Amino acid sequence: YGPLPGYYKDGILLIKTRRNNITNNLVNDNKNVGIRLVEATQNMIEGNNVTKNGLSGVILETMSQNNTLLRNNITVNQQGGVAIVNSEYATVRENNIKENQAGDGVFITTTPQTANKLNILIENNQIVRNQGEGITVITSNFNKIIKNTITDNSRNGVSVTNAKNNTIGSSPAGKNKIEANLWNGIDLSDAETTAIINNEIRANILDGIIVEGITGS
Repeated sequence: YGPLPGYYKDGILLIKTRRNNITNNLVNDNKNVGIRLVEATQNMIEGNNVTKNGLSGVILETMSQNNTLLRNNITVNQQGGVAIVNSEYATVRENNIKENQAGDGVFITTTPQTANKLNILIENNQIVRNQGEGITVITSNFNKIIKNTITDNSRNGVSVTNAKNNTIGSSPAGKNKIEANLWNGIDLSDAETTAIINNEIRANILDGIIVEGITGS
């Protein structure tokens, strides 16, 4: 594909490819994104150290489907940790997503036309001391956030905006620990039919849970 203007100088770039294993790499000090997937499907991103990149640590974009991020260290990147944009059925599990500098730990968004398709699973991650939200969900439906430690982030622990049918927590074994974030623990705005179940929410600076607009939570 040659050097594409929007993606040039990423650490690892996967475009229109499938079933690759990106495992045990040090991906650091790249000018743009550490690892970026574009229209890439069924890839495993496992055990990588993704740190000090100029933009986000990992981005899944442009209908990248059924990809897994497992046991990566995604830290101290200049923007966010993980961004999932217009991409479906991703699993983000057992990652350390810490101390990213100018963005959220995990950021999930799509267009209203594809909002029902995402179905992202965010499970058993350490999402700590990021300079934005711990987890942001915007215009994205049917996502599950379970068993994460979401602490000491500079804004909300979890923020859900203009989205439907998302789940935060589950059984007692799947509860999230949402603690000591500098804004609210959970912030819902026009987040219709959000389930908040069996979470441990404490010592956040503002409210534990704040609900605004159309909800039904």
